[in-house]
Amino acid sequence: MNFLNPYHVQLLNSSYPPSSSLLTAGPDYSPNSQELSRLTYYASNHPGKLAKLGSELEKRIKLECKKAQAGNIRTRASLLISLAILRSLATECRRDIALFSPSLIAAISATMAAVPKDLEVMARAASVFTAWTTYTDGHLIGADSNMTREYINVLKRFAALSCSDVQDQEVRNRTRLVGFAALTGALNSEALYNDSVQFRTQVSVIMKPILVTVFQTNVDILEHQAEIVKDAPISPYLAEFRTRPAMERRAASIHVHIDGETGPSMSEVSSAALRALFSLLEHANGGQLGHIMRASLDTLDEVATTKKWSQVDHCCWFAKQVAEWAQYQYRYAIPTWLVERLVENQEAPTTVNMHTALAAMVTAVFDSPTPLVNLSTSDVVSNLMNLLLRRTSISPDDALLPALVECISSLGRHVYYSDQIQDLAGEIINRILAVEAQNLNAKTKRTRVPPDIWQDTLSILCETDYAVRADYALGLIFYLENEIPTVGETSEGDGVKKIRHLIESPFHHNADVRILVQSGDFGTKFLNAIQAYVYALATSSSLGLSSGVSSSGNSIANGPATAEPEGTATEESEGNVQGNGRRSIGSQAPRARKVSVMHRLLDRSPSRASGGAAATLSDYSHILSILNTIHEQFPVRGLLTGVPMLLALDKQTEAHDGDDFATTTRKNATKMVIARVWAAIGRIWGSTDLINIANKAIASIPPAGDLPSIPDLEFRLHPAYEAVSIPSEGDVEPWHGIDSQTALLAIASCPSVHAATGLDQQSALVRLSVEWTAELALKDSIERSNIFESTIRGDGVSPLLKISPALMHIDNVSLASLARSTRGIGVTDLREALEGRSSMSNPALVKPPSVSTFDHVSSIAADSKFVRQRTKSRRRATPSGPAEVRDVLNRLGIGKTNGSLLKSSFPIGKGGGESGT
Repeated sequence: MNFLNPYHVQLLNSSYPPSSSLLTAGPDYSPNSQELSRLTYYASNHPGKLAKLGSELEKRIKLECKKAQAGNIRTRASLLISLAILRSLATECRRDIALFSPSLIAAISATMAAVPKDLEVMARAASVFTAWTTYTDGHLIGADSNMTREYINVLKRFAALSCSDVQDQEVRNRTRLVGFAALTGALNSEALYNDSVQFRTQVSVIMKPILVTVFQTNVDILEHQAEIVKDAPISPYLAEFRTRPAMERRAASIHVHIDGETGPSMSEVSSAALRALFSLLEHANGGQLGHIMRASLDTLDEVATTKKWSQVDHCCWFAKQVAEWAQYQYRYAIPTWLVERLVENQEAPTTVNMHTALAAMVTAVFDSPTPLVNLSTSDVVSNLMNLLLRRTSISPDDALLPALVECISSLGRHVYYSDQIQDLAGEIINRILAVEAQNLNAKTKRTRVPPDIWQDTLSILCETDYAVRADYALGLIFYLENEIPTVGETSEGDGVKKIRHLIESPFHHNADVRILVQSGDFGTKFLNAIQAYVYALATSSSLGLSSGVSSSGNSIANGPATAEPEGTATEESEGNVQGNGRRSIGSQAPRARKVSVMHRLLDRSPSRASGGAAATLSDYSHILSILNTIHEQFPVRGLLTGVPMLLALDKQTEAHDGDDFATTTRKNATKMVIARVWAAIGRIWGSTDLINIANKAIASIPPAGDLPSIPDLEFRLHPAYEAVSIPSEGDVEPWHGIDSQTALLAIASCPSVHAATGLDQQSALVRLSVEWTAELALKDSIERSNIFESTIRGDGVSPLLKISPALMHIDNVSLASLARSTRGIGVTDLREALEGRSSMSNPALVKPPSVSTFDHVSSIAADSKFVRQRTKSRRRATPSGPAEVRDVLNRLGIGKTNGSLLKSSFPIGKGGGESGT
């Protein structure tokens, strides 16, 4: 004995047999019993030395592991003895085991990492581990990060032993039994329950080997073994361990199977797995049971075990057994978690094995005799009904639907309170009524975002930052494809189907598609606005609108020389007139202010192509995608609003300044957009001539001269898009593109265009070649919504009188005579008359003169547009006497005189009443 060493080291050294006898120390490989007793006695009476003893043993074991890993037999024997000493210290010094727990766990981790295939060493390490799990209070798990990490690593290594796949069956079963013995120790330890976060981590590790073994055993054997486990647990002692003080607990000793005896069978391994599962479920509360279910389902999802979902019988047995073994008051968590996992995967395009297995598991739990108190049947049936409806909307023939119906049926059969059937029936019937009312076969029932709301965001398309422009362009395309109401259009993706359906629509029978396109509906105004902003993006020499908007309104007052288009002021701003007769700048609507600033951007657009434009090559790719989407989703309105813009853009491209590299490159990019949009128009309308013209032009695009590709639509955080800019120098060949006039003639000659629009070739040619400017398109995008609105607010002529000739296709002399009056008597006249009358008795009620809404004149032109003109508003004196009130009532037909706004063109007999002259 070396007396220079500390006393605790001397005691430790004396516990080992002499070095010469290490090779013959087997098969027990035990330390010297008398010296070991002196060591444990000293350590138990000197707790301050336990940390030093643990550290010394950890160093020795790590050194012995390295040598044993290299094949040193003598060191292997010493390693086994060191582990035995460590276990004795854990058992005898259980009161202060926390003082050397980090060293103990680190020593076990090093041992299992060094010689994982040495089953005898693994069994000795497992014996040390179970001693520690028996006596620890678990407070270091989660508190000491290093020890927690080592502890989880040890659990993972024992879990790997528990699902060993060694070819030799006897060795495999022995290895698994050692692993399950260690895991059972962990499941019966305070280390599992001390920290909720670490509970989830440990359970996710432990459930994998349990499920692997369960799914490798026949269901009949599992049924038999489950009865045995339930009736006779591991031991009465272990069943009561959590109620015993730590000092009264006893650690199980783990030994390798004795040679010469019959090796363990798979039945013994599955029994060990079931006992581990039973121990886990027996002590789990509601939250912990939820973590167990989550870990179990996640294990079945793993790549290595995906085939487990196809073993529906095993899945159902597992679900029923977990429900039976769980504590009575927490069993409701099992079906709840199963249904939630089904709901999580409701968007899958097709039914997979996981869906089928989960539905069968839910049914099995509800069909079992195990009572499920505290189960929220309303929530369960609501989730199942939602899932049923969702799968029906994906496919009416979805394979999961019968299984879901069976789930709902099984819930009804599992009655645990008296009114459950009535409540379930009421829930289901109410849902059926709701589905019937909503028409399940119709699309998403929410109100869609209207284009007049979205239109205010179009300025983002011309923002300074390319990443912002790119994201917005993708969002705009998504809106056009999925959200914007397509009134008057159909929603099929095939352009030919759209045209055929449109021909069969009432618009074709009425032969007046202008009511749709020219009436200023929100969809047409929105398309006009898009065309204007796209043109500005393609041609402007600088981008960015936000910098031009001034909160004080000075930017508008000092705007460009271009006159602001009529109709930019809303009704609200029209009525907001200051006392001096001038309109308040601050009262202008936000859209009007944006349009005013947009005019500045258009002023930066030269009349001819230039290399100094701000758009990048990537911007032209986005422009192409936006225009193609418009024509695909709105073939009629897209044609009539888009073709004039294409002609204007082509005209601007042809009138280029010089032949420098940047100008030629930008001109080529613009012409590529124009040619590909023409190709899309030809495909949508089925114009063979236009398709041939466009394809011929596209085929002549110079090599490596096409537009860059754009990313797929993604509504999530992503790195900023990088633009492909116009190169400043290089070699580029001028590309002539497509002859727009030839393309125009081809589409104007298309029979499907004639049938859909009601225009012949000449009329279509005139309509599509109308002069287009971005300023006029902006004006059209903000005028009043339609002719009906302008009629009601504007010229006093009944909407019925305006649209009736178009609908009836007849000349009606009587009807024509009804509109001869330029102005009629309306509600405004009556209100003003009453205001004047009340003012006689109460001067406080006197109001400013009203601006007549009948002072507007509307006309429907025979050419390409509806033109509305407004005369100057004039103020009329307020009636001041009852005679005028009576006169107004008589003229409205309310008084004795049966006067009427609708005057007959023919004299009426004496018995027919007065003539309205």
